Amino acid sequence: MPHVLRIFCLLFALSLTPLVWPVAAGAQNLFAPVARVNDRVITAYEREQRARLVTLFRTPGDPRELALKALIDERLEFHRKRAEAVYALIAERARTGHELAQALFGDIAVTQAYLTLSEILGHTDLLLNEGRVREVEREEVVYFEAAG
Repeated sequence: MPHVLRIFCLLFALSLTPLVWPVAAGAQNLFAPVARVNDRVITAYEREQRARLVTLFRTPGDPRELALKALIDERLEFHRKRAEAVYALIAERARTGHELAQALFGDIAVTQAYLTLSEILGHTDLLLNEGRVREVEREEVVYFEAAG
């Protein structure tokens, strides 16, 4: 008899699942963006994982706010370092966007050309806006060179 009762309870629980699941699934869209830093998204999942660490270390303050701030700061620092790497390559000699992508990403620049060139051009735009780099056209090819 206990065996029959277990099966009955299991079937009852499974029959309720469709009633509960849509609410739970909608409430936990872990891959929904919660912030965007330049071209990169921070998802609810990333924020929640970091908030758990913040809670674990008993850091004072709202764990979600602290987690999001830390993730944003890390992304900004990543972009700053990447822009410095691009600038260092340009400071050596004038280079095209393709040459910068090859130097920074190697062979992946060929298989992921759009992504790598987009990232390189984003960082060169930052450097252009700061006045550290300028564009020079030679024989219909654009090169980036250090300003000054």
